Amino acid sequence: MKILTRIMATMGLVVASQAQGAVLDIIENYDPATQIGTFTVTNNSGSNLIGFGVSNVAGQAYLIGGTSNFPGFDSFGCQSYWCYGARTLTASTWVSEGFDLLFNASFSDVVEPGENVIFWYDAGDGAMGDGETSSNFFAYSNTLPQSIALAYFGNGATYTNIPVNTNNNVPAPAALAMLLLGLPLLGRRLTG
Repeated sequence: MKILTRIMATMGLVVASQAQGAVLDIIENYDPATQIGTFTVTNNSGSNLIGFGVSNVAGQAYLIGGTSNFPGFDSFGCQSYWCYGARTLTASTWVSEGFDLLFNASFSDVVEPGENVIFWYDAGDGAMGDGETSSNFFAYSNTLPQSIALAYFGNGATYTNIPVNTNNNVPAPAALAMLLLGLPLLGRRLTG
């Protein structure tokens, strides 16, 4: 089974493993054809997820199924019993909206060199609780995937440098065909 798992992971069929015990597990799913990415987010903090962000070089944050006609946000929407607003932060909005005080860090301290925006998602009504997962809701457009996140929780805790696992889409039929073609070769190698 370990060999099969290793083969599937190499082919992109298994989502990248997540660090056990991380306060926030984020898996980035990116479709190069549409240049749209989504985040699968699992809250393991022991508290409500008040807000989180992922840095990038460009692009715009939004919520799948959300509306763009909500003051103060690029997009606003609800999933389950909670609602979030999405906005795209820059170095200037980082300071003007008080994020420098919240995280006790400058914009350049929380992004990688060359990154110019943070896709930020704020809880607006209710918040994702501990142990809950959201997928196909938090999204971004017009850019490539990146890898650093930060978060703010209901217990007042803040975190920076949270790793983001990237799951690049591999067309399922092609990946399955590669797996089926490779298994006999693996069996042949193991037996002789």
